[in-house]
Amino acid sequence: MTRITTNGVFRLAVVGSGQIATQAHIPAVLESPHVELAAVIDTSRSRAERVISDFQLRAKVASSISEVRDSVDGVIVATPNHTHSALAIECLTLGLPVLIEKPIASTVADAATVVAMAARSKLVASVGYCTRFWDNVCLLGELLDSNYFGAVHRFVYQLGISDWAPPVSGYSFSRAAAGGGVLIVNGSHFIDRMLHWFGFPDEVEYSDDSLGGPEATAVGSLQWSRERALQGTIRLSKVRRLPSGLVLETDAGIVTMHESAEAPLLWRPQDRAIELIINPRRPRLCPDDRAAFRLQLEDFVSACRNSQPPRVSAEEGLESLRMIDMLYARRRSVHEPRTPAETARVL
Repeated sequence: MTRITTNGVFRLAVVGSGQIATQAHIPAVLESPHVELAAVIDTSRSRAERVISDFQLRAKVASSISEVRDSVDGVIVATPNHTHSALAIECLTLGLPVLIEKPIASTVADAATVVAMAARSKLVASVGYCTRFWDNVCLLGELLDSNYFGAVHRFVYQLGISDWAPPVSGYSFSRAAAGGGVLIVNGSHFIDRMLHWFGFPDEVEYSDDSLGGPEATAVGSLQWSRERALQGTIRLSKVRRLPSGLVLETDAGIVTMHESAEAPLLWRPQDRAIELIINPRRPRLCPDDRAAFRLQLEDFVSACRNSQPPRVSAEEGLESLRMIDMLYARRRSVHEPRTPAETARVL
């Protein structure tokens, strides 16, 4: 059972003091009135001390989770992908619930071990797919569940960036450390949402430009045929800007959602020359990405306090990794031009 301090504040430790910790998780902790940052844990104490100084924190500095076991109620794992599963298992073994930055692990086997350990310990294990907390994602899920647009026949999702900043450790340049390239690092947020909305597909095809390292461009085709007739396409790139978002072809017309917490749903009804903006009647809870991390954190704390499942469970994290593993297993190699000179040669 989770230990909660007498004043009702949930004491958190953050493992890792890199980009995702300092830009997302620690600010989320500091913005929430329900939690306090009790410890920053890093194998490099100097990095952890620099974070403490930069944020002007009163948190402890530690080199291992065991050092702060008795002074925290839960842990956020915000470290390179290949370390997620071992750290999560350590937390659960020590009796501490854990919020794991996505992905849950770098292999399906490791993810399954985390799921089994969470079930055995009866502790909360959540995975950091924070876009599940976007207002537009929640609204679209409700509309799909209620069959508001009728059947969904086809979707196309794409995400393309060219100015991404690698993490301090540089782990994303290693396929072994990251678990893959653009598919797992950038595409896994949509894959989590896709599985949440539509379930696991029956058939997939996949191609990317990997030459043994992490891929920078990837295309996946997916098909559902048992419970629904649905086709989907996913296009991802870390070297080319693409109009990023989701387009759904439904019985009621075309539904579009840009890849942003702020974006409304756009609906072009069938056979009508209009476009409707769909917003929820309730107040917006997640106006931006920063708020998504706070909502994710507070959902984790609520799950711990009330012994209930988090919005994104370890089991769902495992399913996302299974989906990614299935795509990689069908991989075909396609060379994509990455520089203007290469593009000119191709053309």
